Amino acid sequence: IASPANAMLNHPKVEKNMAALEAYACTSPLNKMELNGTKIGVVTASIAGYGPLKSCPAYSATKACVKTWGLALRGMLRPEGIKVSVVCPGFVRSRITDRNTCPMPFFMEADKAARVILGRVDRNVGLIAFPWPMRLASWGLASLPFRINELVNRLLPAKVAAGKPKVL
Repeated sequence: IASPANAMLNHPKVEKNMAALEAYACTSPLNKMELNGTKIGVVTASIAGYGPLKSCPAYSATKACVKTWGLALRGMLRPEGIKVSVVCPGFVRSRITDRNTCPMPFFMEADKAARVILGRVDRNVGLIAFPWPMRLASWGLASLPFRINELVNRLLPAKVAAGKPKVL
């Protein structure tokens, strides 16, 4: 059936993120990682996973999935002594952000982001979302009734490089 939804399911970002999640789940690297004698797992999602974003629907959907999966793993693996942290960064310098054409509020350099992540993993923080103004804005947007969320989303700038789903 030709539809934007079917096209979205075949979007490269959806396929890439879901394949990574499946590989991660199947190979179970969490029980092999140790920090100072403590088994740990760090799952990388994104602050975009807090709610639906019109500029990157495939990315925000898959990151929401990864975030939820990681937080569920935290509870599941706690009895085995494995500490899981889910990292939801905002905009951090990378190959991807170097190509972005959209506004990137509260942009952070990679070395600073790494210090934030390592410090919080060391303290066994379950959900590491930063920077705090971006986390607050994302959480606030996701907490709104959907009709209001949709209105606010319309006001957000479009991502120029964002691909639109093609109808098959």
